[in-house]
Amino acid sequence: MNATHDQTDSVDTANATSSMAMNFLPLIEGEHGAVIEGETSSLPVAPKEAAGGYLGLRPGAIELHPVSATGMPAKVLRTERWEDDTMAHVAVGPHVVRVRLNGHQPIENQACKLTWAPELAQLFDALGARQDTLLAFALSAPDQRIPRPPRVGSFQH
Repeated sequence: MNATHDQTDSVDTANATSSMAMNFLPLIEGEHGAVIEGETSSLPVAPKEAAGGYLGLRPGAIELHPVSATGMPAKVLRTERWEDDTMAHVAVGPHVVRVRLNGHQPIENQACKLTWAPELAQLFDALGARQDTLLAFALSAPDQRIPRPPRVGSFQH
């Protein structure tokens, strides 16, 4: 991923500079920080100051984990082949995000948890401008990822 994809100035730039459109999740104020609107776990994903804006995540920045792991509750609605990989369409509350997985992964209708590293998330204000002074919170469960098959041609076979 190059620097243009890592940090973008606005919602418009985030999608104009990549073939991998960013997922945008609206944020509202929760008890301990900004939470994803309509998501029932009330898990804070950013500081309260991010409420009213958006959490931006590219499909390749999101990790899928078993439902027993720590993370954002979600459900895989459907999957589709995307080049040599799988694009999972995943419900987070009333929102659907796209998650890119290595190889073909038939995991439709599975409950799961989502995580991401804060440096791969971006926060945008209500007008779509990037919030440089705010950082998303870490949601991580590194030991319990859903196994991903190696990419074709890799030395991991």
